[in-house]
Amino acid sequence: MLHFNGRKLVCLFMALTLGLLITSTALAGSDPPTLRVYGNNGEGAGDPKVRVEDPPYSDLASIFDPTGPQAPRKDSVTWNPVWMYEDETLDESQVLGLYRQLYADGINASEKVWFRMWYEPDHKDKDVNYPAIMEEFTYVLMEADRLANVPDPISGPAGRTQFVFPIGISEKYLYDPYGYSLTTLDADFDCVPDIVEVDSEKTLTDKTGVAGDFSANGQLDSLDPDMTPLTGDELVILSITPKELTAGRRVQFLDHVVEVMDVTSSGVTVRIWYTGDLQPRDLGFQNLGIAELRTYRTRLPGVQAPAPSGVNLGPFFIQVTKVDMEDGVAQIRVGRYPLSGCLSTAATTGSPIFGQRRDALRVHQRGAQPAVPGTTPGSLHGDRRWQGDGGSS
Repeated sequence: MLHFNGRKLVCLFMALTLGLLITSTALAGSDPPTLRVYGNNGEGAGDPKVRVEDPPYSDLASIFDPTGPQAPRKDSVTWNPVWMYEDETLDESQVLGLYRQLYADGINASEKVWFRMWYEPDHKDKDVNYPAIMEEFTYVLMEADRLANVPDPISGPAGRTQFVFPIGISEKYLYDPYGYSLTTLDADFDCVPDIVEVDSEKTLTDKTGVAGDFSANGQLDSLDPDMTPLTGDELVILSITPKELTAGRRVQFLDHVVEVMDVTSSGVTVRIWYTGDLQPRDLGFQNLGIAELRTYRTRLPGVQAPAPSGVNLGPFFIQVTKVDMEDGVAQIRVGRYPLSGCLSTAATTGSPIFGQRRDALRVHQRGAQPAVPGTTPGSLHGDRRWQGDGGSS
C-alpha cells in the first residue's frame, strides 16, 4: 500500500460524495437495467465513534470487507478494482509512460484502486444535510508484477513515492458553470498524464527549501506523527513535479488553476482560479518571487510560508522554483493536502475539495495504513539558463 510516513507505507483512503442519481443505458426495446441500494441515516462507512461528517477507518479489513464492523451497515456495492501496471495495463496512459512512473522508495510499483459505493438518505455535511450516493476510492501500491503472480501490497516513504491519482478537470469543462469535478490525470493540459508525488510536511520542506507547517501545530510532521496507523493524525501532501510554463500556459491541481501571465528575472505574475465552487471563481492576479511558496484557500493574497505565528497556511500551494528570462519560461510546482482523517470540514487548517461542484464532490483523507503483505484482498528538458534554485526538482 502507499507508505506515507517516515516508517514505511500507507494506503490513502479518499471518500468522495456524489449527489447524483445513477442511471444505466437501456438496450433498445428493453427496460433499463437497475441496481437499487438502500441506506439508513448514520450508517455509512468508518468508525462511528468519531463524530465528523466522513469518519475515518480504524479497522483496516472494513475497507475491503463489506461485512466488516466499519463497512456501511446497510447496502453497499464493491466494484472490481482498477489495475495499473506498465507491463500489463495496455491503455493510452501506458503508451504515454504514466505507469513507468509508479514508484515506492525509488522501486517500480503497480497500483490497485478499489471503488465502493453506498447510499445515505440524510448525509450530514458542514452546512446542509442531503441525500447522497457516497463513493469511496482506496489507492494501494503493489509489487511490480503481473496479476497472475499475486503481487503483494508494498510500502514507500513519503518523499520517495509516486502514484496515479485524478489531478483536476478536463480542459473542455474547466470553466463550465456545471463542472464535472475530477476528470483528468493531466495537470498542465498538454495531453500527457502526470504522476502525483506523496509528501509529508518534512519531505515537502526538503524539496521546496521552505518550511510548510500545514497542520498549524508549530512543527514539521512526518506523515504519521504518532507512528500508529489509522488514528486520524496522518497528513498527506500531494503535488506534481514542477512544470515548465510560458505566458498563457496553465497548471492545475485539484481545486485550483494557475495561469502564467508574465515571466521576469525575479519571478512570475500568475492568475489564479478556485474551481471548487459551482461556478469557477477568478481570484485575480499575483506576483510570485523565485523560491517563494504561497498558499491559498479561496481568496488572494494567500499566506506565504513559513506562516507568521497564529496564521494558518492554506491547503493549496504554488512555488516558482526557477525562471528562464531569455526564453520566457517559469518552472512551477503546485500541490495540495486534503483534510486529515479525523478533521471535520469546519476545521480551520483545511477545506474539502470541490465542495460545491454540480456533483457535490468532496474529497477527504480517510486514513493511512502500513502495508501488510498477504492481507489485502483480491524532468527538465533542454539546456535552460535557470535563475534561482528554489529547492530541488
